[in-house]
Amino acid sequence: VLDPTSPAASNWDGDATVGFGDFLIFAGGFGKVAADGDFDARLDLDGDGTVGFADFLAFAAVFGQTI
Repeated sequence: VLDPTSPAASNWDGDATVGFGDFLIFAGGFGKVAADGDFDARLDLDGDGTVGFADFLAFAAVFGQTI
């Protein structure tokens, strides 16, 4: 399990930089909950079952960083 505060946890497009591609992936999952069929647990950085504002803040904190 990745540390949710590490850049690696938010590098969903696999290019080794937390950037715009990752933001687009996050935006596509924002507001989803675990009960949704298209829920992406990787985006739920705080593990509360919802891709919400706290997850966005964790993502924003590492935006622009490389792994």
